[in-house]
Amino acid sequence: MNDIHFDLNVNFIIYQDISPKVKNFSWVTDILLSEQTLEIVMRGGLWRIENETFNTLSRIVRYFNRLRMISVFHCLNYPS
Repeated sequence: MNDIHFDLNVNFIIYQDISPKVKNFSWVTDILLSEQTLEIVMRGGLWRIENETFNTLSRIVRYFNRLRMISVFHCLNYPS
């Protein structure tokens, strides 16, 4: 993979979804791939990407909602 880890073997997967909009995905994995395991790894990777994106966005929304509530609370209790 690089000049330091000569004994590390990895697989690089590129996937392009073309319906209805073109999306490109890529993974690096040390999982041994075959025709039978390729789709399983690919679908698991897509699920993980979508799930982590959803979780990240949910945390951001909750954070900003808390900030907004703190701001509203502050304005109601400490009017200028």
